[in-house]
Amino acid sequence: MNQHAFVVQPVATLTNIPLIILGVFFAIKYIKDTALYTLSLLLLATALGSVIIHMTFTRFGQMLDFSGIAFVFLWVGFYYTLKPERLKIVYPIIMPIIYVIIFYNEKARYPIVLLSAFFSVSSLIHFERLKSILTNKHLILSFLSFTFGFTLFYIDNKKIWCPQNLWLMGHSLWHLILSFSFYNLFQFFKEKQLQQDQTLQ
Repeated sequence: MNQHAFVVQPVATLTNIPLIILGVFFAIKYIKDTALYTLSLLLLATALGSVIIHMTFTRFGQMLDFSGIAFVFLWVGFYYTLKPERLKIVYPIIMPIIYVIIFYNEKARYPIVLLSAFFSVSSLIHFERLKSILTNKHLILSFLSFTFGFTLFYIDNKKIWCPQNLWLMGHSLWHLILSFSFYNLFQFFKEKQLQQDQTLQ
């Protein structure tokens, strides 16, 4: 890793491209749907935060990288506990708070992500029927791929597995797998939106 290069980690930066494309595509497609449009922007923010950390390896980039994933987890919890219109009010308040906490306290990044994940999973379990959770292919694929990708991220971070090919490094694969996980998460909630619309008709 060359700290003085224009792009410190080129491969880890490039592997965020699928997530950027995903965020832009969904943002354009669902611009009139408040909830899904917000999720699209959060996917995009997560990708751009990751690009900045791997390009610069700065505290600012680290703040954006970890907070992005936390914001996606929070979105899942808020989807069940808030009306879609209130997302426009909540996020402008909560995002700066999390940014400041992570920027000034590096050790807070993991607890914040874990607490956000707990809020996400507990809301999902509380408001969804267990059968719908265990039988929905998109939700299962999202969970399994996220878990697998995070495992690769962890073993790469702990230097347990360090292949010579940078494209096969755990962190690079984590970015690609995260794109697949977020795609399936998005599809799960899109299906829910369609079901709700059909119920109202």
